[in-house]
Amino acid sequence: MNVLVTGATGYIGRRLVDVLIYEGYHVRILVRKHSDLFMSVGQVIGNLADLDSLKDVTKDVDVVFHLGGGMRPSDGDFQTVNAEGTKRLMEESIRTDVRRFVFMSAATVYGNVANPPAKESDICNPLTGHAYALSKLEAENELVKLSNLGTEVTILRPAQVYSAGSPAIQRFPTLAQMVEGNNQTHFVHREDVVQAVLFLAAHENSQGTYNVADELPLTVREAASTIENAGIRVGNSLSQGSGTIAPMLRRVMEATLVLDTSKITHLGFSLKYPSLEVGIHHEI
Repeated sequence: MNVLVTGATGYIGRRLVDVLIYEGYHVRILVRKHSDLFMSVGQVIGNLADLDSLKDVTKDVDVVFHLGGGMRPSDGDFQTVNAEGTKRLMEESIRTDVRRFVFMSAATVYGNVANPPAKESDICNPLTGHAYALSKLEAENELVKLSNLGTEVTILRPAQVYSAGSPAIQRFPTLAQMVEGNNQTHFVHREDVVQAVLFLAAHENSQGTYNVADELPLTVREAASTIENAGIRVGNSLSQGSGTIAPMLRRVMEATLVLDTSKITHLGFSLKYPSLEVGIHHEI
């Protein structure tokens, strides 16, 4: 099977490419410029911020794994990269008869969940000013509009993705000290996200949107203690060690984000790491 992966240099994308190669897929990746890091796979040059550069990048592809996009201001305008870039890539997929388009969204599209757990059918209400979450939700909406034009669409909304050595885990206890920490939040191991991507891509009836999270949501304080008790090296993620936290990051840390995962479970997907306590020791 011929597949195209965007975001291959990212935290989840790197692992996905490794697994795809191991399982015998014919892998092509979208890159801004040729990279010596991926000599064993095909490379096509394109940029999600440059819509014209995406022409023909999906030619002869069966499945697109769209993990690319902007997460930081340095990645470019979120609206252009995440929403408009996704729409353009989907349009190319339709034009070139791609069978399925798998999109990595984010659970942050739910915002602060008033009645947890959040179901895929719930109305999303991203935190005001959360440009990343807003752009991801707009990208989802664009894909849904185009989903009846030949290419099947599968959308994943993962909880906070981690592995033992991930920066997000290393900084979490420090951030937790800056907030009250009684709100619940959800995690999912990177390996389980990758396996969910592959599971949904292969399943005949997986069009639609799916939450991906482990079985045990924790309060922020509980999660921080779990990380510290596992002996994970904790880094200082605060600006110049000032003991302050950016307003938007504070709002994210204080939000309740608990997901209902029954939809993907009913399809037959099972987790390798059902809780943060189990998965925190594994760097896969």
